[in-house]
Amino acid sequence: MPSPSTVDTRPVTTLVYSGNLGLGHQLETIVRAVHKLSSDLALRVLFVGEGKSKEPLKKLSAGLGLDCVEFRPPVPLDGLPALLAAGDIHLVSQKPGTQGLIVPSKLYGVLAAGRPTLFVGPEDCEVAMILRASGSGVVVPPSDVEAVVDGLRNLVQEPDLRRQMGRRARECYEQNFGRDRSVAAIAEVIEEAVKNRNTQPDRARTEFSHRWFWLMAACLLTAMLLVLSHLPQGMVPADLGTGIGDKLPHALAAGLLTLIWVRALGPNGIWRSVGVAFLVVVFIVTLDEITQPLVGRSCTADDWLADLTGAVLALAILGASVPFCGRKREGE
Repeated sequence: MPSPSTVDTRPVTTLVYSGNLGLGHQLETIVRAVHKLSSDLALRVLFVGEGKSKEPLKKLSAGLGLDCVEFRPPVPLDGLPALLAAGDIHLVSQKPGTQGLIVPSKLYGVLAAGRPTLFVGPEDCEVAMILRASGSGVVVPPSDVEAVVDGLRNLVQEPDLRRQMGRRARECYEQNFGRDRSVAAIAEVIEEAVKNRNTQPDRARTEFSHRWFWLMAACLLTAMLLVLSHLPQGMVPADLGTGIGDKLPHALAAGLLTLIWVRALGPNGIWRSVGVAFLVVVFIVTLDEITQPLVGRSCTADDWLADLTGAVLALAILGASVPFCGRKREGE
């Protein structure tokens, strides 16, 4: 029987890690930190669970001579509340690079149990953000053994701090993660998804209708201009047959045709399909000119250049108006 002088009368602080002992966690860092603290503080560490890291951790603990570290199999669900309540401090860990891939769900049980958490992992993951926002735990960088030592030392030596963090943990759980709140949040997400799905066909039909309207308008305008430009020479007013009176209608018609085709081909009339619209107009005015002899009219390069000039001017006006319209919308 040990003599009274050799009995350790220091209060024992129990650290609990409950869950998967997997490769996505920073458990080796925790074991090495406990080794540094075991000579100064009375600690009891429980690793409860299974996983690929269990055997390496057992070997590491044995190699460091850590008698205070115990490994236990997972407890059944009805035994989880007692296990969570047995921990003075709960350990949670996550390796860098796993953000968005895994979330250590054990945190929510710890919050519900009203216990403080020491988290070893990246600062930009969900666990770290919850602990910082609620003030219910300590976040330390992954693989930083000294930071884990400092965090554990403060929690072990400050029971009042542990109690404060425990109260904040329970408050955080009740305000954000209770069953009723979680189910309501899931239901809200599903309802929003269904609502958006129901409205998407209406938007698609509207966009489809608008696109076809402008495409039909472009085709009708093209046909009308081709018909008018192929009227026999005798039906054309005399003042439109020579000089600027002949070239101006060419430029105006080609410019209007260009704007309509841009609206028909581009998404909501935006700039992306301007190149395609311009090629369409070039084809139309070229076809218009080379078929002029069929109705007894002359085919000239001047008319064709007037058409191209009108198309280019229309695109220039459109390009100049886009920034202006954008600034106007931002100011509304």
